[in-house]
Amino acid sequence: MKIISFLNHKGGVGKTTLCTNISRAFLIKEENQKILLIDSDPQGSLRDWKNALDKSQDDQRIDIIAADRKRILENIPHVLKDSTYDFVFIDTPGDINDLHGAALYMSDLVIIPIRPSPYDIWASEDTIKLVRTARQFNKKLKAAIVINQAIHNTKIHKEVTELLKSYDDFFIPETVIHHRVSFARTASLGLTVFDECHGAIDIAASCEISSITFELIKHLNGGV
Repeated sequence: MKIISFLNHKGGVGKTTLCTNISRAFLIKEENQKILLIDSDPQGSLRDWKNALDKSQDDQRIDIIAADRKRILENIPHVLKDSTYDFVFIDTPGDINDLHGAALYMSDLVIIPIRPSPYDIWASEDTIKLVRTARQFNKKLKAAIVINQAIHNTKIHKEVTELLKSYDDFFIPETVIHHRVSFARTASLGLTVFDECHGAIDIAASCEISSITFELIKHLNGGV
């Protein structure tokens, strides 16, 4: 079992969107697997996403646990003990608290979504420091910084990529996730960009998620 956390105390960076779409991509790439999504955000975004899904389309390989902030520290160890899940994805809340430390202590990989702006990188410094501290106690913890919500036909994400090279203790995937309406449209129906929405599938979005998932799996397995 591998545990993957999505963490950044800065709001609006797309943690939940990446969590749902990347976890779905894991199931596509890793056949006959079963995953658990842990919604530890009091807003319950993952739970709402799951509830929006037409039950006829429900993927039985995906389970979700929604827990409030007070109970999550107790729930995670209990649920994971002797579990049969192949992958566990934890969507953490925005503000830094004890939950982040607990998630980092258990995780094999932490994914830090960052929008392509120097301001967003600077605003994520506390999260980056927290991950570096966690590595002192969790020696297996790997960390990736993912550029999310990039705007097409701009050079800013290339400039940000150059800036991120200074974080040489973090894995920076080559794939950049762009801002696309399909992420919001599919989420409102409890779907991902791999599913047909309004009669079509966003091929570009699904290709980006597939590509970055391939990179993350390779990194998780020690390939980079």
